[in-house]
Amino acid sequence: MLKLKTLLLVAIIGILMYGNTAHAFDSMHGAKAVPKLNYDSLWAMATPIEKSPNGQALIERLIATYGGMEKLKDISSLSVTYAMKAFLNRDTVDVEKSLMPGRRYRITRKSGKTFEERILNGTNCWFQNRDTLMFLNSGRYKAELFSFLTLSMPQAIKMERFDAIRYGVRAGDSLQYLYFDKKDSLLMAIGIDPVDNLIKTSEGMIRQDESEFVFINHLSDYRKIQGFYFPYHLVNISMGLEVARSTVKNINYNVDLPKKVFLPNEELQMKMSK
Repeated sequence: MLKLKTLLLVAIIGILMYGNTAHAFDSMHGAKAVPKLNYDSLWAMATPIEKSPNGQALIERLIATYGGMEKLKDISSLSVTYAMKAFLNRDTVDVEKSLMPGRRYRITRKSGKTFEERILNGTNCWFQNRDTLMFLNSGRYKAELFSFLTLSMPQAIKMERFDAIRYGVRAGDSLQYLYFDKKDSLLMAIGIDPVDNLIKTSEGMIRQDESEFVFINHLSDYRKIQGFYFPYHLVNISMGLEVARSTVKNINYNVDLPKKVFLPNEELQMKMSK
């Protein structure tokens, strides 16, 4: 029974992260385990931002380090391509991410004959490949929203509507944390290094029905691109397992992205509506 539950959990992780289970099963072998955190307790122990001078000062330093809010507001779009390596997967997968403010986000994954995309546009979220289009459920929507918000930090602190923000520290951890609550069952945290004021970790806890799913990104190797700091190395952790590592191949800010980039393929939409 325990083995069956483990396999089901890994399958769910695969669906949430990749749209299939293959990478999740691969990642079980050789992946590093990460201690489980109790996000309800962390949220409860954190201080509401309006009552935390330390938290308010951290936000000011964070935004200033990334160029200041006026400069960050000038980011109209972002396009980045990663080389992603999943554990025990021999092929390196190209992952392209494009985003614009307003929750417009597209992830394209290519590997040999494999081609699949997830598209976030406002309150809608789709999965498509060469011949299939489907709406994604609320759990998957929240996972893509978390990914979008991670790439949108720190300007999202001011530009996204969060229901509550809190500040906290953790025992034995040198990072300082900002917690963001959205009432649609997404709790997000970012860990900031107080020395260089850069975001070193992004965490998302998603509640779906009676289950909780936790996604963590470790961010490192920051470089300045077109005047903006961006992490060139990304480690993905899903439900306590390190599942993938990604390195930036190409990145550009303020590129021309037509609106149709954030909409499903028209032919697939017509096929779906029949």
